[in-house]
Amino acid sequence: MLFSRRVAVCLLFFLMLCAHAQAPQTIQLTVDYNDGVQKRFTLAFTPGMTVFDAMTAAKAKSHGLTFDCDPKFPCSGSPANRLLSIIDDVKNQGGGSSARNWVFWVNGISADKGFGACKLAPDDKVLWKFDTYRGETPGKACR
Repeated sequence: MLFSRRVAVCLLFFLMLCAHAQAPQTIQLTVDYNDGVQKRFTLAFTPGMTVFDAMTAAKAKSHGLTFDCDPKFPCSGSPANRLLSIIDDVKNQGGGSSARNWVFWVNGISADKGFGACKLAPDDKVLWKFDTYRGETPGKACR
């Protein structure tokens, strides 16, 4: 009886480890329109994934989002040069202290690369917010 309990406990522990190891890796993407509305997405992580890739994956979700890049720095161009200009129907307002534009953070840290080059890791949390520039110094947000 004691032997079978030990075997059962070991088997249960092994199955729990296997289930945890096989859990899909994800990232979180939040879009904050700064008007009381947010969209949140849990997306499958893939190695080499960038914020641009996460945004593209969110397009395919139910009630997903749309986005585009500035024509001078198009989404079809070099990943390092992509510049987001609009999410859904909310477009960047340009320069000036009161102008609001799309800015993003990874794990609460201001991005140090553009969204086409900012690589992610499993469990990362990306926040896009339509806001005024606050003079934040970018941190080591991107991989």
